Amino acid sequence: MSESDDDIPTQSHWPSVTDLFLTLFIIAIAIVAVVFCALLPTNNVGKDQALVHAVGNDLRHVREPMNRLRTALDLTPVDSNVRPSVVISALAETCDTAVTRIEELRATIKGLEERLTRLMGSPEKRAEMERLLKENEGLRRRSKELEAQIAKLTLALGADPEAIKSILRENEELRRQLHDKPPNIQFSESEKDKETYRFDSGSSVMNPDFIKGLRQNEFAKLAGEIIGREEEGRVKVDTLEIIGHTDGAPLSSNGNLDQKLPEVLASPLAKISALNPGSNNDLGLLRALAVREQWQHFTTSHPQGEILRKIQIRCYSAGQTILPLAKDKPSADDFRKPDARARRIEMRLTRLLDSAPPPPQTK
Repeated sequence: MSESDDDIPTQSHWPSVTDLFLTLFIIAIAIVAVVFCALLPTNNVGKDQALVHAVGNDLRHVREPMNRLRTALDLTPVDSNVRPSVVISALAETCDTAVTRIEELRATIKGLEERLTRLMGSPEKRAEMERLLKENEGLRRRSKELEAQIAKLTLALGADPEAIKSILRENEELRRQLHDKPPNIQFSESEKDKETYRFDSGSSVMNPDFIKGLRQNEFAKLAGEIIGREEEGRVKVDTLEIIGHTDGAPLSSNGNLDQKLPEVLASPLAKISALNPGSNNDLGLLRALAVREQWQHFTTSHPQGEILRKIQIRCYSAGQTILPLAKDKPSADDFRKPDARARRIEMRLTRLLDSAPPPPQTK
């Protein structure tokens, strides 16, 4: 017997109350999320409108000051027609470059400060500064002394302008004479000049090239100086000093200067070839005499020899006593060793016979 239709269960197509409430809850959350996102302020700088809202309707508020900074940093300015996103990228580049430059400048300043500290702190610099301060103080005192002397002089002269001008002119002339120094000429057997200026070992004889070089160079320069001073009214010279220098290599010959030198000096035609040096001092003197002999020949054939022959000649020997390069504490070996630079001749013009300047002419 079949079951009754009332006993067969029926299937419902409506959701349960629980499912209904869950669905409504999910829909409510979605609505809240959409509203929240819609009300959130836009801060994405990649969007052009967001940047426009941030700075107003004109990007000049960002672009112009940024371009001034970019110009100072040697960066290319941003054009006025670029998109705001380009402005933002350029702004980031500008900031990065500025930070880098600032760090570099800070490092440079720090290095300079450290260097200045080292320099100012070194004993040498402190000593130099102290010396300059003392020298400056001395100059100040000297200036005050001169001012006092000028005041006394003005009082003694009765403030006569012409007398003061005359004294100033004489003072200027004396100052000019003091600083008007004739040349000091040297030539040696060193590497540079050995082909021209070279005596044989232990000898004072000159070869033809030696004599030719003297006449064309050193003697011509001395003659020009003497004649120029005579013709231009400059401070005149009256003496030519010739000094012979040697090195410390010892001589092995016996000298005869004590016996024969007086005859050579007394006779202008006597030859020095008969003289034999017995020491480096003898050799230095003989070489100076050899130069004097050639100078006398030079003045005889010179067109203005009359002026040149007024100059007195004085010959000296320094032997090996003056080193070519000065040393604070030379040793005995420095004066003994052979040295081409030490084998040299020195010629200098000076004023010995009438060294005192003429007295000032006052009214």
